[in-house]
Amino acid sequence: MRLGGGYNVRSIDGDSLIKATNADVALDVIGSFALYVKDGRSISRFASDFDQFVNTVFEDYRVAYRMVDQEVIPIGSDELHTEVVAPALRLLVGAQFSKAHAAYLDALKEIPASPANAITDAGTALQEVLTAVGCAGNALGPLIKSAKKKGLLAPHDDALNNGLENFLNWASADRSQTGDGHHVSDATRADAWLMVHIVGALIVRLVDPSKRSTSGI
Repeated sequence: MRLGGGYNVRSIDGDSLIKATNADVALDVIGSFALYVKDGRSISRFASDFDQFVNTVFEDYRVAYRMVDQEVIPIGSDELHTEVVAPALRLLVGAQFSKAHAAYLDALKEIPASPANAITDAGTALQEVLTAVGCAGNALGPLIKSAKKKGLLAPHDDALNNGLENFLNWASADRSQTGDGHHVSDATRADAWLMVHIVGALIVRLVDPSKRSTSGI
């Protein structure tokens, strides 16, 4: 089996992969092969087919990961993945939202090991989206105020917006007190998934005008 991305191609024994007990290694291998397919001149047309094949295997064996545009990401639930996470990632593809796309991916990948970091990364993704659509401010609060002035958010969204800010402040304080190196945090995976899904829903509505009502989100 040939793996790798671009010109950095390496080999791995297929039998060793099948017997691998380290999930991270197996997922890295799948992700590397997906990039190899995507970047291969003669096989790039099969990239979406490969994603679909891997997702079918994941679904059949109830593996809590999915392939989205050649990226292996964890999922909280099939329904929320289909309706929120995958659409958000696809809408963020491109130069305009590249920073937001990277931050949202980081949030998803941080969930298993560092929920507090995932919450912070999700907040960063939302900030980057608001900046990319023309809102002004250097923090989430001012950016949300700017979004309301532009009609991107409605007055009745205040409770949700305030909740997001408080959630981010709590995660930041929790991470500062426990420290990244200690891997101890009060934030749970459930907390992180909640933040990621709420931010994902907001991203879909902010980036896709068809999802936005005339009075706001």
